[in-house]
Amino acid sequence: PDFIIWVKSNDTQHLIFVDPKGLGHAWAGLEDEKIKLHKNIKDIEGALGKKTKKKIALDSFIISVTRYQDLRNTFNKSNATSEENHILFQKDDKKHYIKKLMSVALTS
Repeated sequence: PDFIIWVKSNDTQHLIFVDPKGLGHAWAGLEDEKIKLHKNIKDIEGALGKKTKKKIALDSFIISVTRYQDLRNTFNKSNATSEENHILFQKDDKKHYIKKLMSVALTS
């Protein structure tokens, strides 16, 4: 990921890994390793919490600079499914994608 957002709220530290990228060549679609990170990172979160005895929340997001319309054939899913897989479309949702990212990340 290109960016890490670190937010401390109450007794939890949220570490959010953000990777802005074009997805035009993500031929594996939702099975792409970078996209699946948002699921796989939860194993690390659990192990880290046990080891440190602190509340740590890990999350990851892909910020696509490719428009959703250009990826429909690759992903063959709805935009809602993309968001469930932590893919946000910067150009399609300029006013809300950061708010969506923070909302999801800070409630996990």
